[in-house]
Amino acid sequence: MKKWAWLMLAAAGFLGCTSMEKNDSPAVMSYDGSVEAHVYADEQGRLMYTLNRDGTSVMLPSKMGITVDGVDLGAGVVLSPQPAKRV
Repeated sequence: MKKWAWLMLAAAGFLGCTSMEKNDSPAVMSYDGSVEAHVYADEQGRLMYTLNRDGTSVMLPSKMGITVDGVDLGAGVVLSPQPAKRV
């Protein structure tokens, strides 16, 4: 499960910090393309993610965030498109 958490944090980093909907968000994919993650901000500015494996949804839209000193860092998010990068 820790690998998924790091994948989501990496995806959030690729997106930068204009609001992006799920359909506009870039995908972060596994090397073989079987696992696909989307990180996006919903209409309320909440950081969200989904996971697909072999084209099948394995994680429906879920909230993503970290609370530090009582501040939810996954709320009030504004994302902007970034150029695609291959790692």
